[in-house]
Formats: sequence, structure tokens, C-alpha cells
Amino acid sequence: MTNNQSNGCETWQDAATRLSTRHTKLGLITSGDIDQLVFCAPGGIIQVNRELAAALINLPLAKRPRKASEILDEMVSAVAAPFVVLDGLEILFEPSLEIDVVPLLQQLARSQVVFALWPGELSGSQLSYAQLGHVEYQSYRLTGTDDIEVIPYQNFIKDSA
Repeated sequence: MTNNQSNGCETWQDAATRLSTRHTKLGLITSGDIDQLVFCAPGGIIQVNRELAAALINLPLAKRPRKASEILDEMVSAVAAPFVVLDGLEILFEPSLEIDVVPLLQQLARSQVVFALWPGELSGSQLSYAQLGHVEYQSYRLTGTDDIEVIPYQNFIKDSA
């Protein structure tokens, strides 16, 4: 186990510093339970499912697709911290919101370091959410030009030793 794996605090800080020098400051953390993660650096956590749903509930259905990305951008911009962690991304895959999730996350990470807990699968360079044929299915092939860092969830979990 590396030093970063045994000390989640250093991992967050190191990753945020590394990402802050990039054009797209996005770190995708492979899926896991946020309650097991160590949070030591001053970062804000946005529970996207809960907070975006609350913001959209009073909007007419027809306006939700246009407003969803804008509202999430405002939430991320409002976090006055070295980085923001997005958890509960599942709502972003709701077909009625018409969101292309990875490009949205990249957009959110243009001016601020964003860690997103990816709720789907990573297989090689292929990110996916839901199963092929499912209404919420989305798939993305990561290339070297994406400027997205995929960080193993295990790097951030509490050391059980």
C-alpha cells in the first residue's frame, strides 16, 4: 500500500494539486460508498441527486432540460473551497434532462477542481452508466485528449489498519 493509499488526506490534496494545473480539472473516482472516504482538505460535497432534484421540482417539465446544467454549474461555482466533490450523479442520467454527463462534468471542471464519484462502470478506457438498452444508458470512451483523470476509489478509503 502506498503512502497515499494509507493516508486519504494526502491523496485528496495531491490529486487536487495535480488537477489544478490542467485545462479540465476533473477527477473521476471509481464508484464506491462516500461514507468510507476520508475528507481532510477543505472541499465542498454536493449531493447532486438531492440538491438538483430540489432545485428542479418547482420548474415546469419543459424548462428542466435547459436549467439542470445551469443550476448545477451555479452550485459548483458557489463552493468556496479548493475543490468540490460531486456525489449522487444518477439524476444526471435521467433522459428527460437531456444531459451528456461527461461533457457536463468537464465543463464544470474548467475553472475549479471537481472530483466526481462515478456511479457506473469503468472497463479499460470505457466509462458506462446502466446497461446497454436501458433508458439511462450512456457510454464514453476516454482518450488521452479528454484531460480526465480516473482515480481508483481505493486511494481515498479510510485505512482499516
